[in-house]
Amino acid sequence: MNVAFKNYLKSRQASRRTIETYEYRINQTLRAINKPEEKITHEDLEIFLGSYGAVHSSATVISFCSILGQYFNFLNENKYIKTNPAVNLSAPYHVYNKPKPYISFKDVQAILAACGNIKEKAIISLIVSTGIRMGELAELTLKDYNSMINDGRNVLLIYGKGNKPRSIYFNDETIEYINEYINSTRKDGVYLFTTRNGGILKNNHLNGTIRKVAKKAELPYWENVTCHSLRAAAASIYSERGIPVAIIRDMLGHSSISTTSRYIKTNPKQVEEAVTTFSLKEDRRPIASER
Repeated sequence: MNVAFKNYLKSRQASRRTIETYEYRINQTLRAINKPEEKITHEDLEIFLGSYGAVHSSATVISFCSILGQYFNFLNENKYIKTNPAVNLSAPYHVYNKPKPYISFKDVQAILAACGNIKEKAIISLIVSTGIRMGELAELTLKDYNSMINDGRNVLLIYGKGNKPRSIYFNDETIEYINEYINSTRKDGVYLFTTRNGGILKNNHLNGTIRKVAKKAELPYWENVTCHSLRAAAASIYSERGIPVAIIRDMLGHSSISTTSRYIKTNPKQVEEAVTTFSLKEDRRPIASER
């Protein structure tokens, strides 16, 4: 990725997570096409997105397309390339939408029980109880967490996607896990959860840890369990417990309820029960108890 574009993103106050995503996607494209940027054509980008869309979700491909559009537009406007190959670039119409697993409450309990150490328990408990994003979790600092605990509070203000402020609430169980982690195996460093060297956790480290634990828990779909899928599991579990979708939206930091609805997955048994007990002869809705 062009260094000037990276500096441009920093000047726009893009988050560390956003810059890493842009850099990864752009470098992935350049490696696949294997041409100097000034020789890349519109057809090259279309062929690449077409092959990428064959094995990735539509949302991922659309995001990829947007990143490439911004990148080549920047190069063109700043005279790094003569023509912009991403003009009128759009995501392929037919893309592969990989089925996402339904992760039940019992599955989450199995994952938690399979954790090999207190750090893994603290991370998974925090994700599922709050729906926190991977990048948001990685950037939590020890100083902010300790201030929260010392002040007798259970809420932290974070700045998530799009630099939007959001409150993250910690339940007692998660606090217990985190405190045990801090007092036992945590390495020195700025961030709440650190690597073995005290550095910030990377995406592949977090997802690798979660997949490893899911495999140990013997979940048949363990390869598809990630930080993001646990975030979606949080939405589904809260929904099954009767929490309004508007509250789940605010918990996840979404801009719209329609986005939150895509995260909420339905338990197949609930679908079966809803359909098999449905009747047009009588109204079988539960009768509200009198107070």
